Parts: sequence; structure tokens; C-alpha cells
Amino acid sequence: MPRAPLEKIEAYQAKKGWRFPWYSSHGSDFNHDFGVTLDGSSTYNYRTKEEWEEPKGRAAAVRAARPGFPA
Repeated sequence: MPRAPLEKIEAYQAKKGWRFPWYSSHGSDFNHDFGVTLDGSSTYNYRTKEEWEEPKGRAAAVRAARPGFPA
């Protein structure tokens, strides 16, 4: 989930002409609560950093925040 303020996301959405809904976790604990950030967390999307770096066709690069998907 994007962490930018919703107004910034909506401006980009309008610029691109996208009509699907966008949301923001800006100013909330959503990303931490749902395990979709590595800012001070030992897991991301229910996997450890080591599990993400295993050669299984997954991206090895781990950034501060990425999309979250059900495990």
C-alpha cells in the first residue's frame, strides 16, 4: 500500500487517467500491522528476509515497502 498522502496519489491518478480506486497508508500503522514493510520488521509479507532471498524466482532485493499479497 502506498505511503504517500492520498492527495498526491489522487493527483497522479488523475494525470494518468486511471479510474480504479487507490488508497494510502500514510500516517497509519497499516503497513506494519499487515507485515508489508521492512521498516524495523523482521518479516515482509509473512516471510523472513532470508526466505525472500532464496533463489526461487522471487526478487531478492528487499526495499522498505512493497505490495502485500495474501500468503
